Amino acid sequence: MTEVDDYILTEDESYDVVIVGGGVSGLCAAQELKKHEPELKFKIVEAKDRLGGRTKTISLNAADGRDKWDIGGQWVGRTQRHLLELMKELGVEKYDQFSDGIKWMQIGRFKPRTYTSDLPKASEIGQYSVFELINFLIAYPKLIKLIESINLKNLHETPNAKDLDALTVEQWFKQTVNDRFFVDIGEVSTMSVYGVPAARMSMLYYCYYAKSAGRLEDLFECTKNGAQAFRIKVWFF
Repeated sequence: MTEVDDYILTEDESYDVVIVGGGVSGLCAAQELKKHEPELKFKIVEAKDRLGGRTKTISLNAADGRDKWDIGGQWVGRTQRHLLELMKELGVEKYDQFSDGIKWMQIGRFKPRTYTSDLPKASEIGQYSVFELINFLIAYPKLIKLIESINLKNLHETPNAKDLDALTVEQWFKQTVNDRFFVDIGEVSTMSVYGVPAARMSMLYYCYYAKSAGRLEDLFECTKNGAQAFRIKVWFF
């Protein structure tokens, strides 16, 4: 069920637990409560008119008629074992992310450029200028080193944590190498993974999120341990 009925709590109603948010996390919390503490009385409250949060299922034309597909939180990686177990329990299907063919990207110079691998490889970067490549080779190792310095157990014990938290991702990329190509990479990375512009995200959070994933590349790749390895066919009917 995806729709939510309007409901107003009255003063004489009481619950042992109120779950705020009917996304996947909220619904999983409700499922666990029902499974392990069935005597508890609980209610899920959701501001939207549907359940699912980031997940959103729509009906599309398919070879055998209409079929349901997710267009929201639609990816899952091999390392997300808890989510994979939940999908198996709920009977949710997955399939490999399609990545064949030519991709287009707009980074650096105005002219769009192409690549065929999952992420641009060294053999495909001949389209870039020498200056762009040199700047990238200087700056990218600095970014990786910064991510590796993050203390996952106690974030604020990370070296220069306060300074990093005061910097936006855009500011850090510009301060490191003020080159349009490298700055655009920062913008693409935040928009595609985090869903916000680089100017609106703390550099500390950017690095923390990347290290939590294992490697920065794992956030973008659709092979091996990449976060986009599988597509989710459908969550809610």
